[in-house]
Amino acid sequence: AAPAGLKGTWYVNGLASCRVGDRLVHPFEAHGFVKAFTFDGKGGATLTTRFVETPCQQLESRLRRPLVRGAMSNVADFDKFPDHLLNAASPSTRSVAQLAVRSWA
Repeated sequence: AAPAGLKGTWYVNGLASCRVGDRLVHPFEAHGFVKAFTFDGKGGATLTTRFVETPCQQLESRLRRPLVRGAMSNVADFDKFPDHLLNAASPSTRSVAQLAVRSWA
């Protein structure tokens, strides 16, 4: 239980998972995930969570595989042909949203 008198919302932003489909991405390139802890002032608390729905996150979640490589992540292995060509042809900017939260209202 939360302390009585504690009232408000605490937001925590961070990575959701380093796994996209069956591949791992670097933690700095994982998709964002926001958690909101809401305290009611009477000792109760609730937790609400949500992915930060960037275009990259939505597409990769739907297709269940990484489509955009990052500075430290690849979309395919280099040891098979033509997989290394997928890395060269994929966009190199992941639209991650795990580093900061801004109020938008």
